[in-house]
Amino acid sequence: MNGTMPTTTDPDNTQPSNSNNNALLVTSARDKQLIFYDIPQQKVLHKEALKTTVESNCLDSFVDIVTGEKVVACVGDDGIVRVFATAGNKATVEGDGEVNQWDHLLSCHLSLQSTVEGGTEEEPTNVVGVVIHPTGRHVFVVTSNGKIHFLSITRQQQKDEEGEEIQIAIAATFED
Repeated sequence: MNGTMPTTTDPDNTQPSNSNNNALLVTSARDKQLIFYDIPQQKVLHKEALKTTVESNCLDSFVDIVTGEKVVACVGDDGIVRVFATAGNKATVEGDGEVNQWDHLLSCHLSLQSTVEGGTEEEPTNVVGVVIHPTGRHVFVVTSNGKIHFLSITRQQQKDEEGEEIQIAIAATFED
């Protein structure tokens, strides 16, 4: 089983903290699913089926202690970046008065394989690390060929429906 303890950021404190009531642990195993755990309540919150395995160094989570928003980023063996996010305090209140962020989980994905001029694909490379920036708005993906992909996460209101959606895009790629 693989997993990471999330980084949490308090804007009034310059030091990251891993102790708060919103703490989240995300794990991945050979059964090709992510499991989201609530650490203080010691219970499984959500399971997300994947069609690939995810190594622990390719999985990161973030909790915003002000809004309660949670972000998880991972890259599986298939080279696809997947981002999952909750709505934080914007989540709807269910019938019993309890907020269930996991019923309205936002997700998006992006392939790191790119095409070069002439329409041929670059040689696929292994992802060796994934880290979410302390703002929860950017993801860094490092590959075995020395590239660092800087990805931007944006939230937008859905045009026809209530609610929001997330999108991820490559903002920059740095090479050795």
